[in-house]
Amino acid sequence: MMEQGGFGMNRARYGMLLLGFLTFLLAGPQFCPSPEICDNGIDDDGDGDIDCEDADCANDDSPCLLEICDNGTDDDADGDIDCLDADCDSDPACGGQTEICDNGTDDDGDGDIDCLDS
Repeated sequence: MMEQGGFGMNRARYGMLLLGFLTFLLAGPQFCPSPEICDNGIDDDGDGDIDCEDADCANDDSPCLLEICDNGTDDDADGDIDCLDADCDSDPACGGQTEICDNGTDDDGDGDIDCLDS
């Protein structure tokens, strides 16, 4: 019969400690997200969506920040100014996209469609 507190007991304690440590390593630290603040240009809740693009802001009264594509300002607070902002890709102030002349769409955003586009 083994004495209480002998080598067998230390091995059991060591095993439990090791098991707990491995569980922590595999699970990783737990993340507790903050609620989304819908007008600060930051992904507060860590879901990959910022402000008005976040479903959490669908019923929020905060104004959605929109990029004005020709004023030299980062209006939507995403770090991109005017034509460098993806929100302005189809804005006429930024040249829009290349016109495709047979699809019935104003691809370059200048108000003219297909053959009417010069």
